[in-house]
Amino acid sequence: MNLKPWLGYAQRALCERHIPEEAFASAIANLAESWIGQPNDASSAPALALFPPDDIPLSEAILHLSALQPQQQALKKNSGQYFTPLSLAENLLNASVRKSNGTVRAESCGKGLTFLDPACGSGVFLYVAARMAAQVTPSSGLDTTRKRATFVNDCLFGIEKDPQVARLARATLTAWILEGAGVAEGVGVGAGIRAEAEAEARLGVHATILAEAAQITTAKILCDDALLGDAWRSSHFDCVVGNPPFLGVRRGRIPVSEKAALQHRFKTAQGQFDLYALFVEDALTRINEGGFIAFVLPRPLLSNHYSALLRNLLARETTVHNILDFGKPFQAGVEIIGLVASGNSAVSTVTKPETAISSPSAGSANAGSTGHAGIREQQALPVMLFHTPENGLANLVERLSVEFPLLGDLTVSWRGLEFGKKDAAIIKSRISAGALPILQGSDVQRYAIKTPTRFYSPAEESTMGGMQKRRTFSSKFPAGKLLVRRVFPGLAAAYDPDPNLTLNTIYVLMARPEYAKAPHFSYLHWFLLGVINSGIASFWFRNAFVFQENLFPYVRLSQLRRLPCPPPDHPYASQLAELAHTLSLAHQKSSAPGYEALQQTEQHLEILLADMLGLSEPERKMIQLSLSQIGSK
Repeated sequence: MNLKPWLGYAQRALCERHIPEEAFASAIANLAESWIGQPNDASSAPALALFPPDDIPLSEAILHLSALQPQQQALKKNSGQYFTPLSLAENLLNASVRKSNGTVRAESCGKGLTFLDPACGSGVFLYVAARMAAQVTPSSGLDTTRKRATFVNDCLFGIEKDPQVARLARATLTAWILEGAGVAEGVGVGAGIRAEAEAEARLGVHATILAEAAQITTAKILCDDALLGDAWRSSHFDCVVGNPPFLGVRRGRIPVSEKAALQHRFKTAQGQFDLYALFVEDALTRINEGGFIAFVLPRPLLSNHYSALLRNLLARETTVHNILDFGKPFQAGVEIIGLVASGNSAVSTVTKPETAISSPSAGSANAGSTGHAGIREQQALPVMLFHTPENGLANLVERLSVEFPLLGDLTVSWRGLEFGKKDAAIIKSRISAGALPILQGSDVQRYAIKTPTRFYSPAEESTMGGMQKRRTFSSKFPAGKLLVRRVFPGLAAAYDPDPNLTLNTIYVLMARPEYAKAPHFSYLHWFLLGVINSGIASFWFRNAFVFQENLFPYVRLSQLRRLPCPPPDHPYASQLAELAHTLSLAHQKSSAPGYEALQQTEQHLEILLADMLGLSEPERKMIQLSLSQIGSK
């Protein structure tokens, strides 16, 4: 169903009422409760006359209603509260409980997983968990109000600090319980609870069922502070899910007394912390052995200095299975990820990340759930930041850094031009003879460079300033240079025999001038090409900067310069350079190179490099294990 017309109508209707901000949440909660026939104190807020859409369940309609709250942007920022789109919650829970073939793990339905949302808002994650259970349970499993009420009572738990928002969550789950009668009697979802209520009212049953359902949901959605309160504190759950508030102390939005209490209770409440980190830490204390967490979190978690404590905690106490890219679904414009992790007590090795696949049945079961603008299909991101180097790995990384020359000692390096691909000076065709070819990040592959498809053509090209700039370019981007693509884990190097310019997503490397007369100068570029593209280099980057610095999504130039390399005058150096040269020629051919031959050459290069670094057999196995656990290049 296309919900846009109803959403637009509802938004206009709400705005036209000019409801005061302090009364709006109460008015929305009253409206939601009126939809399911639940009595409320209508005098607490202005009455709203707005009918729900006809072709979706009322439980889902309440979620859409909740998201319409026209809070001012400043108010949302001060509370850190942004309602979660239904499709985002579906995708995250799919990644949590569905296997890669789209089927739901048996334990998520047959054995009744328990779900806690500690910042449940209007109840979207609990609703998705309930609906997922209804979809995968045998046809007679959750088809009555009694069975649904039992499921909510046994499996769903929520905490919400805002009492009016907690009412919305209760209304959502109450509606879902009542919809069970419609399923059993063959009532179409388009008829919703209204048709059911009309039929049952004649029997005097609806009011009783509604009262029982409301009593259950009131007991399961507690109004409390999840971080400092006692709600569900004595219980443990199979899955803790949610979209916690993004509220940082550095902007002074948390009262001083509350900040002190949080710092006393949580390890991650240090420095300029954010509440979302505390929710994740708290969730790890609430899961059962073998349980998992699934949270909507800001993408800066992956690289922000303030989030280092949380990254460390996740790496130490969990196994991160999925990091999903959700783009910018909220008005705040913050990039969002979905993180799925399990407690380490139940897992002995790091699981290779797997892209979550939304089940077709989950998507088609409710057409209205996929129409949210701004939610793109989720994309798996590297979980490298949450891989903890064991002592042996850390010692090996340190030994290589101490015993061998660094890449920065052998080369001079700089970034490409600070232009975006859409800059006016970057064009897609050579309109003048003076336009210069320029490479973008995707043009640089391991051992190969694509033909440039963009050109640099400054407007002042014919001026004195333009001529000076061109002379600068000729010295900064000469022929015969190494190019390194800096997006991790696609760290890749290639030899550029031409004077191509590059954008700033590419690093340019040249041998230091003082090596010009050295015997190894003639093959130094090829030698370094093989080192940078090696699996050993990939291992080193992934373990050297896990917690100390940002290694996501870009490898910094300062980090690249710290890559340890065997001495270029090593007896095997020329042989390694020859292997890298062979790989480069093979990859640059227009026809596809023979895979087996290339693989053998790369294996030979890896063995030779390991010999040059003096790696023992246990160290080589350690590197292979590390790469296999988190995915190699």
